[in-house]
Amino acid sequence: MKKKILFVISTLDPGGAEIQLVRILQNLNYSNYDVSLYLLSKNQKLKEGIPKEVVVKTLIVRKSLFGFLRDFIKLQTSINQLSPDVIHSSLLLSNLLVRPYKILNKKTIILNHVHGQGNWVPKIIRIIDSKTAVFVDKFIFVSQFSAELRMKREKYPSRKVNVLYNAIDTQSLTGITNNKRDKLVFGTLSRLTEVKKLKRSIDIVKFLIGKGIDSRLLIAGQGEEKEKLSYYVNSLNLENIVEFIGFQSDLHAYFSKINILLSTSEREDLPINLIEGLAAGKPLIATNVGGVSEILIDSVCGLLINPNISEQDFQSIYEYVINIDFKEAETINKEIGISNFSIKNYMEKLDNLYNVK
Repeated sequence: MKKKILFVISTLDPGGAEIQLVRILQNLNYSNYDVSLYLLSKNQKLKEGIPKEVVVKTLIVRKSLFGFLRDFIKLQTSINQLSPDVIHSSLLLSNLLVRPYKILNKKTIILNHVHGQGNWVPKIIRIIDSKTAVFVDKFIFVSQFSAELRMKREKYPSRKVNVLYNAIDTQSLTGITNNKRDKLVFGTLSRLTEVKKLKRSIDIVKFLIGKGIDSRLLIAGQGEEKEKLSYYVNSLNLENIVEFIGFQSDLHAYFSKINILLSTSEREDLPINLIEGLAAGKPLIATNVGGVSEILIDSVCGLLINPNISEQDFQSIYEYVINIDFKEAETINKEIGISNFSIKNYMEKLDNLYNVK
């Protein structure tokens, strides 16, 4: 008999947690599992990537007190009717909402997939998080950094903690070469939000141009900071240097256009964009935040810089860029990407969690 798995997620807009969930659904063995997905908002831009085998249901959870309580009861009722063997939730709201179901059915395995460091979470929510952790069978963290932080701060029991690095289909990024060109093309690949600090990526390219390195920057992604970033680019007279190219669904095509991937975020867990860049054989320049150092495990892979990017960091970037051996970086990064972040290995580990006794 097939095992029933219910996935629950707060949103399905393009983001690390959402993209990772879609990849899980695309790589499940449906001969072993009957799969349902509950979406708790109308933000569902990635919905088209969900396999046809998955039964999708939208259960909006409203923010008003009365609406929230009503929708919470509706969610618990729907879960009880489905009676899943495993509940795999992602993101804070979903993680908290599925936990009480353990009271109704102690046999159901509850997995909470934790993304991000949760620094923004109000104290009262952290207390609720900590107190209800007893209902969770296993926590899945995407970096060792995040796991250690949550064990210390939220007091998650170490016996329940599992670290599964975000994973990708490394085969989809094969065949990308990285020969150095006359003009260095840098790229960013993320949501255009304040926390990503994309102005710093623009500053890096401006600095290198000032040092005589012919450079260009392709900013991939969508978000609320687009207008501010465009204004910033114009104020620096970089309209012909920096190009906003929107959301990129064809990553093979995107990575074929760039030489070096930049990530200047002030806060990360284990960013999928850097894993994708690694598997594509691209050198990485990234701020040393969260679990980023767990990706850049070799000095050839790339360069770690301070989040605020000091004058010394700018100089280190310049030295790194002019001395890159692109072919060596391509070989090493692809090997690391395949061995550490393969979706095949990831799914084997996840399958073990679904079948834990």
